[in-house]
Amino acid sequence: MVAHPNRSAASPGRPGRKANPFLPGDLASLPAYLTKLILLAAVVALACYSLPQLYSKQLWVPFAAVALATVLILWVYLGRRRIHLKYLVPGTLLLIVFQVYPIIYLISISVTNYGDGHFVNEQQAIAANIADSVEASPNAPTYSLAVATKGRPADCVTGAASCRDLSFVFFVTDLKGKVFLGTATGLEPVPRHGLVLSPSLGLLGPEGGLTVTAAPGWNFLGPVEVNNLGPRFEQYSVPLGHSKFLRAVDVTDAEVEQATLAYDKRTGELVNTSTGTVYKAVDGYFVPTKGSGQPLPTGFEAVIGAKNFTSVITSSEIRGPFLKILAWTFSFAILSVLGTFAIGLFLATVLNHPRLRGKSVYRSVYLLPYAVPGFVSILVWATMFNGEFGLINNLFHLHVAWLQNPWWAKFVILLTNLWLGFPYMFLVSIGVLQSIPADLVEAAQVDGCSGRRAFRHVTFPLLLVTVEPLLIGSFAFNFNNFNVIQLLTGGGPFTYNSVTAGSTDLVISYTYRLAFNQTSHEYGFAAALSVFLFILVAAISISGLRRTQAFRTMT
Repeated sequence: MVAHPNRSAASPGRPGRKANPFLPGDLASLPAYLTKLILLAAVVALACYSLPQLYSKQLWVPFAAVALATVLILWVYLGRRRIHLKYLVPGTLLLIVFQVYPIIYLISISVTNYGDGHFVNEQQAIAANIADSVEASPNAPTYSLAVATKGRPADCVTGAASCRDLSFVFFVTDLKGKVFLGTATGLEPVPRHGLVLSPSLGLLGPEGGLTVTAAPGWNFLGPVEVNNLGPRFEQYSVPLGHSKFLRAVDVTDAEVEQATLAYDKRTGELVNTSTGTVYKAVDGYFVPTKGSGQPLPTGFEAVIGAKNFTSVITSSEIRGPFLKILAWTFSFAILSVLGTFAIGLFLATVLNHPRLRGKSVYRSVYLLPYAVPGFVSILVWATMFNGEFGLINNLFHLHVAWLQNPWWAKFVILLTNLWLGFPYMFLVSIGVLQSIPADLVEAAQVDGCSGRRAFRHVTFPLLLVTVEPLLIGSFAFNFNNFNVIQLLTGGGPFTYNSVTAGSTDLVISYTYRLAFNQTSHEYGFAAALSVFLFILVAAISISGLRRTQAFRTMT
């Protein structure tokens, strides 16, 4: 059939009109088209919600990434062409979000001192150190305090939530009976006309001090309402100039306080006005510029380059424990791979014998450890080797502290990992053995090879061609086998002089403890170890895969 010359191929049945690229070609695709529009609307809604949030927080890189990703998705999926991009864009975006970005973020953290004492930026650290240096101003008077508001104080009795937006001021009275109004802008005198004053119940009470209890246009808060203000009341201060301010001591008294640290905007240094000591920012610390002395308590996040990486070598406190952990990590990974492969291959060879009966029963028994969740098996083994009430000690009448002795704990870890890992190697080995042609083994035996020599020179090399990449993957997995260490020993036992590096720690569990320890959080150093671990495992894996390719070429 010849198409009508006036009809567009893109819009059959409608002469003289071009097909709309944004509408479906037929009614059969209408549900899918509507589904696509709903998903695109969800993407736009998510972008409309997140972009203002990112803009308000001045997160320019995430802002640009979200905007570009949204435009890209709309450009790709609102057109009929660009079919290949419709399949590539989702996977690429997910790869960037869940793989590329975490790696880049990890590397960026590894070159900083981010951790305890360094969670804030420099300006926040300056403010925190100045706040920490606050102390009562010498010879300054103490005031009796009353807290007042224009709002409804009764609403603040029910709890702190109802006090969240309640604004308040200070009415303070000195020993001479003068009344002042303290706001966020300063302290100003208030005429006593129209005020109601009562004897103070606070520190000034015995000295005859007075407290304002009523004033025209103000509602006064009682002790319960003031306490419900929470941190807002505790942090409220009235500036007095010259680094001095008025702050509440409790609900009935206030005192003049002064910060001993002052920030010099010209030099970017902190100066102790009492001692004259000058502190400058160096690698995230505020350290004295002259002589020796302790840095200020609050530091800030700063880029320190490769110091986290070099400290593994230069610091004796880190180098010794880390090298021991690294040696045990290699030993654990190598012994686990060799042990599980040897047991799995042996069982597969036995089960592959043509005259063996009941293979399905044996296969089911061998796969039992693989069927049980790994964390359950690890916890069961930890209970079995408990030194006080464990099954092993009770069954054999032993008194061995398996998990409290470094060498016995390592033995238990290896034994547990063998139990967890040999079913996988058994499955792989028996699958490969069954795929090797029996003619090759028979030909070798005809040529005079015994069964062992045929296995060694024919079967085993052919098996390694398939299994060796899996052995490399198993090595990489066991190199980072966090679960078996954390659930079985927790990295311990620990010595009295080291509560961070345990006797059975792998590098991954040691890194975890550095980052998420209950007493310290060294995120920057832990990130550096993670980068080092990634590079090390990647180098070993790439080297092994290259050797595998060379092995295949030779065979």
